[in-house]
Amino acid sequence: MIRRILATLLVVIAWSALEAGTFEGLEPGVSRKADADRALGPPIREVAAGVRYDHNPAAYDARRISVEYSPQSGVITSIDLYLAQQYSKPDYQSWFELGEPTVTSFDDGGNLVEDYAVAGISLHFDGPGENDPVRFFRHFDPLAAPAAQLRGGASGSSGPPTYSRGESVRTADSGTWSADQYAARAEQAENDKDWPKLRSIVEEGLRIYPDEACLWNLRGTFFFADGGGAPPEVRRDEPLRSALRAYHLVPDYDHTVDLAWAYFRVLDDCSSANYYFEQIAGEEIAKHPRLIYVMGTCYERNGDTELAIRYYRQYLQREPNSPQAEKVRDRLYVLDW
Repeated sequence: MIRRILATLLVVIAWSALEAGTFEGLEPGVSRKADADRALGPPIREVAAGVRYDHNPAAYDARRISVEYSPQSGVITSIDLYLAQQYSKPDYQSWFELGEPTVTSFDDGGNLVEDYAVAGISLHFDGPGENDPVRFFRHFDPLAAPAAQLRGGASGSSGPPTYSRGESVRTADSGTWSADQYAARAEQAENDKDWPKLRSIVEEGLRIYPDEACLWNLRGTFFFADGGGAPPEVRRDEPLRSALRAYHLVPDYDHTVDLAWAYFRVLDDCSSANYYFEQIAGEEIAKHPRLIYVMGTCYERNGDTELAIRYYRQYLQREPNSPQAEKVRDRLYVLDW
């Protein structure tokens, strides 16, 4: 995955800072009110004391951003986004690679609600049918959903899920692949830059193995590298959301590095990026000079001159003749003056 990210960085246009877990670095089930206030600014409205607050939506081409918290733990339980323009269900299915809803219901006004537990997304329609526009969508914690919802369809069936877009990546008589087989095939599709196939494999794999960290990681790769025509706010959201999910499931070296990269590239959040880089700083990270260079860059942006100089010097020791070396020497000249 490190090689994938490093290669992708060379061709992907940098996005403006936005998300983490799901929106602006906030992940339901993980982030708290202090995180929301830091990311979104102070609330503009207290909807329910200690439970729900609205934040200024002006910067996000939205009509409303509403965050709900657990009154017991203070952890975010959901984030509701009312986009300025109402989109259709197929739009959201494409952006979030949604299959069939795991649960369908109706709100108090008779409007259709569809939950997609694996993706942690629910669509709230402006009417009783799926052909009505989506009034708002909600991010929630997929790991809080019952296991039966994660693995079954809307009817609660335990059989293979069906899909509203594309075809199953398995033949009718092949049976279900193992998690490792899904991951291997997804990695091959990623290496081939076959993004529709990568999305299809990852989507199906996560429906069957919702706790498979490698598949979440590859999901982030899809949105980072291609996105399937998703709008900018989704492409800024999903790579970091997927990296966080993979890290929370398996906080190993690769997932830690990928999460740090996601904070750096998606949010331009150098403090968070270096927090995770420092967790694996040592002999392993020394094998990847590009990471050392980014750490120096982040420390310089945060005003930590001493650490910036340290990592820039480490980089030059490893890569004295790289294309970036002259730039690093220039920065050292300025910082060490």
